[in-house]
This record gives sequence, structure tokens and C-alpha cells, in this order.
Amino acid sequence: MPDPNSTALYQIQVGAYLSAQNTVDISGKLRSGGFNPVSEIHQDLTRIMIKGIPAGRLISDLERVKRLGFDEVIVREEKSGYTVPENRNVNVPPNVYPAPAVIHVNDIGKIKIRKADGTEIEISFSGAPQASNPFYREWRVVKCTNEAYIGDTYRFSVDGTFLVTKSDGNSHLARWRWRDNNHEEWEYSHHNWESYGRVKINTLNQELLVFTSPNYFASVDGYSSADQDDVYELVPIRR
Repeated sequence: MPDPNSTALYQIQVGAYLSAQNTVDISGKLRSGGFNPVSEIHQDLTRIMIKGIPAGRLISDLERVKRLGFDEVIVREEKSGYTVPENRNVNVPPNVYPAPAVIHVNDIGKIKIRKADGTEIEISFSGAPQASNPFYREWRVVKCTNEAYIGDTYRFSVDGTFLVTKSDGNSHLARWRWRDNNHEEWEYSHHNWESYGRVKINTLNQELLVFTSPNYFASVDGYSSADQDDVYELVPIRR
């Protein structure tokens, strides 16, 4: 990783897409996370990138990108850099290097750095299971009373967001929270808590998550139940 005091600027490429709709969706997701993405045409693909990142902010921006659900990114050093003003203090959290080419990043997983041609560094993330609660990880739906949901994946973060990736590859970000300290029910919203539903956990361990979701009405303010009671069975995804 770069020296945090370096004057270099970096860019993070989160993906390259054939579909114009994917380009719009991914750019929108990055904007919702506080980034200002740019697009670049490369052959038949459109690259989506975050540019102009100072070296001292690269690690924290990679954390934010990870939390938005992007597991494979490419980091490039930009050709021009910037100058750190005199007397400016640059505070960068210390990194721990447990093994060669591996950096632990604030409990969100690992960054594995592999050499690439030129100035590119390809970075892949692998989720770190939370010992205190196996809920905070990535799960795949293997059984459901509504077969349309089989194959979907859910990535739950500790900060109250979760990424839903449909079996057709489309993704969207939603919000979740525990209903109480018993951690037997969780609430979720696709509408920024203007309307939301509630899920009952039937089974939760390191190997299996089973929950019942009645779904909810987006047109109803606050909590509602559609009384569908779909039962989901999920298994963890290990990368």
C-alpha cells in the first residue's frame, strides 16, 4: 500500500460493465455512499471509478467501498499528484501486517494485494466472520417458500446496512436493525425507514440462518405486515 504521506493520488475502479443500466445503478450506489464516481469508456465496457484519492485516505475509502458491497476493485496511481501544505498534520490510523501482503482493516475483513502489470494493484476482500454473532456475514438463499428468492445473497454489515444481490446479478442496498437486545427479530427497510417490515429468526448458527418474513407494504408509513410469511433458509458464503 502507498506511503500515507505520499503526494500521489489514486483511483479505485469498482467495475467495468456492458449494460448501461448496470452503469447507472452502480454509480447511484456509490453516490449514496458519499462518493462522486466517474465513468470511462474502454473498448465495449464502461469503467466506473472514484478518482483523486489522496494516499492518506486510500485505506478509509477502500473500507467505505467494501461496506457498499464491492468485493473486487482495482487501485491505480494517477499520473499527477498533489502537494501536502506545510505544517499540515496527516493523521492515519496504524495498519497491522499479520502476514505478507495482508492488511486487517477495522474488522471488515482482509485486503489481499496481488501484483499486477504496471501501476495497478488488484485488491480482493474476504469477509471476517464476527465471533460474537454469525449474523454479520454473507449468506445465500438455498431454500424459500417463494422460489423467486432462491439464489439471492444477503451481506449484513454491523453498521445497519445490507446488500441484496439477486440471482440475475442486480443488487440494491437496504437498511436493517435489531428489534431488541434479544436478537430474535430484525427490522428492515428499502425506503430509508419511511416504511419497514420485521423478520423473525428461527435458526441462527455458524452454518445456517432460517428466518420468516411476512414482507411489508411500501405505501404504508412505518411498520406494516403483508402476512405472506415466506420462510428463507440460507447458508454462509465462504470465499
